[in-house]
Amino acid sequence: MAANCDPKNLDRAGTPGPERTLKSREVYDHMAESDPLVTAKGLADELGVCHATTRRRLEELAEHGYIGKRRLHAKTVAYWHPEALTTDV
Repeated sequence: MAANCDPKNLDRAGTPGPERTLKSREVYDHMAESDPLVTAKGLADELGVCHATTRRRLEELAEHGYIGKRRLHAKTVAYWHPEALTTDV
C-alpha cells in the first residue's frame, strides 16, 4: 500500500520519516524500465508514494507530451510510455 499523503510523512513501511519527493523524471524512467502502462494508484503503490503526488507527476508528463494518457473509466486513467510500448511482429 502506498504511503499516506500526509499523516506526518510515513515511509514505505508506515513509519515516520522525511517526506518523499517524487520527480517527474523518476516516474518517466520507472515507466520505461518496468511497466510502460500504469495507473496513478498502481504506480504510487509500486513507488511507495502518495497517489495524488503520482497523479500530478503523470499529468505533468502527459501535458508536455512525454507520455500518453487515456481515460478508461470515470475514475480510471491509464498512462503509457510511448518508447516502451513496441511490438515485435
